[in-house]
Amino acid sequence: VPRSEPAALLRDLGEVRTRMEEFRASGRVRASDGKLIPIDAQTVCVHADSPGALRIARLLATLFRKDRSELDGLQRSAL
Repeated sequence: VPRSEPAALLRDLGEVRTRMEEFRASGRVRASDGKLIPIDAQTVCVHADSPGALRIARLLATLFRKDRSELDGLQRSAL
């Protein structure tokens, strides 16, 4: 979807969080038409020139730190 289209960019932090949590739980991302598409992603790209880019990057960093903490706890409990 071209960035010039209204639905191309996520600006709402709640929507970013929901989509990221959905991806982490299912390994699928929601397309602009609402379909869920399986994807094997290793990175997340936040365009620095997007409105709210810094807020989005901070939110994602918080979510990833939370994931890492949960994984570390699971690894410790398995020892």
